[in-house]
Amino acid sequence: MNEQTITWTVLPNGITPGLDVVRFSLHVAPRLLPDPAPGELIDFPDWANWPARVSGAAFQLEFPDLVDPGTGRPVRAAAKRVSAPGSGRWTALFTDLSRVNGHSLTRFTRRRIRSYPARHVRDFLDQRYGRFGARTPERFPTLDELTADDAFGPVGFELDSDRAGLGPERKKRLRDQLERMFSLGAQDPAGWAVPFRPGDAATADGVALTFLQAERFHRRRPPIVGDLPPLPAPEPDFHQVVAMTREHHHLQRLLGLVLDLGSTDPVLLGLARGNEQVTRVRVVTDLKPLLGSADAVHVRPTMRCRIGKGARGHVFTATPQDTDSDLRDGLLRVGDPDRFAVVQVDPDSAAPAVREFADTVTRLRVERGGQVRKRSASTPDEQALPVLRTAGFSVGRLSRAARLAAKVDRGRAVDEAAFGPGGDEITDDIALNADDVVRGYRWDVRDENGGEVELDPDFPFDAKFGPRALPRLRFGRRYRFRARAVDIAGNSLTAEQADAVTDAAPSTPVETFRRFEPVDATRYAEPATRDAAVLEQHSSARALPAPADRHWCYDTDQPAVPYLPEPLAKRILVRGLPGGATSTAITAVDPATWPTARVSGSGSGRARPAGRGTSRRAC
Repeated sequence: MNEQTITWTVLPNGITPGLDVVRFSLHVAPRLLPDPAPGELIDFPDWANWPARVSGAAFQLEFPDLVDPGTGRPVRAAAKRVSAPGSGRWTALFTDLSRVNGHSLTRFTRRRIRSYPARHVRDFLDQRYGRFGARTPERFPTLDELTADDAFGPVGFELDSDRAGLGPERKKRLRDQLERMFSLGAQDPAGWAVPFRPGDAATADGVALTFLQAERFHRRRPPIVGDLPPLPAPEPDFHQVVAMTREHHHLQRLLGLVLDLGSTDPVLLGLARGNEQVTRVRVVTDLKPLLGSADAVHVRPTMRCRIGKGARGHVFTATPQDTDSDLRDGLLRVGDPDRFAVVQVDPDSAAPAVREFADTVTRLRVERGGQVRKRSASTPDEQALPVLRTAGFSVGRLSRAARLAAKVDRGRAVDEAAFGPGGDEITDDIALNADDVVRGYRWDVRDENGGEVELDPDFPFDAKFGPRALPRLRFGRRYRFRARAVDIAGNSLTAEQADAVTDAAPSTPVETFRRFEPVDATRYAEPATRDAAVLEQHSSARALPAPADRHWCYDTDQPAVPYLPEPLAKRILVRGLPGGATSTAITAVDPATWPTARVSGSGSGRARPAGRGTSRRAC
């Protein structure tokens, strides 16, 4: 026998400025159970034209914890639908013959969640590369310097030593230690992940564990040998198609899977204008299903919410369950350094490169009887550090793996409380909170030199963006970031509402955008004539403004590029020019005024032919 359930989730969405309309959205989640499976959509008449069915329904908000003194029953408030579902969109997407498979929650519980602490990788790179940049600015580091305990020694496992417990033995011990950190049988889902340990960044074994975690994270399944198996054409069923619409909240509204409603009920307006209180809210509907009874079909979880006048003014919003949440007032607490870290270097490429480099430099040394020497006379004395890569800005959650495990387990518990093994309803007495309904985040970028950058989330489906529609990240400029939580209906705070939150927690500290790729040194080009000489710059300019010429220095008083192409350069060091043996330091322009600053001139010391003056270098 075919069965179905419809889950109606209330998503509070604020109060109008005049305090005359309380707004909320309803998220509709169907679960169709054909018997036998698979079935067809024609077997579920409510969904042949869902927009038409839901457009005729009436809705009320119910507050189970608030009692109406007149009736002695929970407070209820009538609401009016303001969104307009369209049958044409629905019938264009679904037909009577659309495939319907039995739906059940995919179980991801009690599985190892592989991750690695990106902040530890970032801090390792900052410290090591910064130290070598300061100590050896004009030469490559020596092997002794590279393999020291405060350098790359702790993450290298190829030292050939007569002492026990080093090299490959140490690597095996630490790998085994990593696997023992998992506890799949524990009641606490945090045991499904390796815990984030801040102290690991300060110990040799802790640093090694960080990079071994990254190595294991990137080690995928072995490649397929021989021909690839045939890839069958996908045949998504009804639930999969519905799930595909979740990232497009405009489309969900057209399909009736998200309904926007407003209420001017005096009872509800009285709550909104009164003192703030934390309570629960759910929906009540008169929709009578065509398949099954209303009690067996409708699943109506409660949503923890705040309503009334509080410290942030008059609100009607979903609220987290407790203070451990990453959300506060509809914003992600990205400014909390114990929760989030801003990363600029690409850790996914840097971590494997550092591991391989550390193995290389430790492999070049041999230890016998407490004495360390080079492996052979041909072993180089110095090595260049591996190249890093700029990755823009990323904001990472510390201990993200453990929190993901907790979220997976939370989803399992809610599903098992609401539905039986076959997918039929057990109860609709399910308590949700703001953390349960986060779909994603809208990020705001503030350029400390030039104001705020906000993307309009409501651009139409056929939107086209012209050239230079987005401001570029600029090396040397300073930025801050903020994330507004977006619920499963696509609702979030507006940028103006977020600006009213003066707490520092929702905004990251100011970060200067820096380059991690090395800039190739300029080189002197011997001129074809005695009239001119240039310094050529051969590094990639993919992250730089595109000048008309690739020269840093020009034989003119008006160079084609009126600024140094590297905005973070402190100065240019010129050595070995013809006619002189001493070095010449040329001071760079002030980065605060780049790229509008004019360049300075520097004489090369070479005379031009008589009557033509002295050569002038513009750098």
